[in-house]
Amino acid sequence: MNPNINIRLATLQDLQGVLALHEKYLYQNLSDPEKQNGFIKVRYSEDDLRKIIVAQEIVVAIYEYKIVGYFLVGKKSDSPNLLHQKNRASRLANEMVIPFDKVGYGCQICLDMNYRNLGLSRPMVDVLIENVNDKYKILLSTISPENKISIMNSTSVGWHPLNNLEIPNYYIYKL
Repeated sequence: MNPNINIRLATLQDLQGVLALHEKYLYQNLSDPEKQNGFIKVRYSEDDLRKIIVAQEIVVAIYEYKIVGYFLVGKKSDSPNLLHQKNRASRLANEMVIPFDKVGYGCQICLDMNYRNLGLSRPMVDVLIENVNDKYKILLSTISPENKISIMNSTSVGWHPLNNLEIPNYYIYKL
């Protein structure tokens, strides 16, 4: 990892940088060739990201004052895009016999293309886990089967497929 990259909890001053990076890698904003390098599908609004920052459920990677990555738990969002994850999180809580509020869902990691393969994912996960460890026992995310880059990255840092017969595929991280 580049020692000039700082990984820390996001602050409200980071909001616009996180939003810009988020919009840049949304599925609908990428060309087909760009999608081959990874994408995100759940859109978070500026208000959603503000709530997530205030809840201290997002970390950022910063290089020379620029947000080059983030990792978040999106549960604080009211986005209708998360309804399927919320429902799956509820079923997971019942299956694992844990309280629903101990399942963090809507997890998303995003790294700018120029800062991938630098070993940032693991420390980003570690910093976020350190800050949400008392809130959650399980984190839940969805990854589209065609998003091979994200699947490889997520599984390399400890995410495990929940059931690859479901589309999108669900991945969990046990804290």
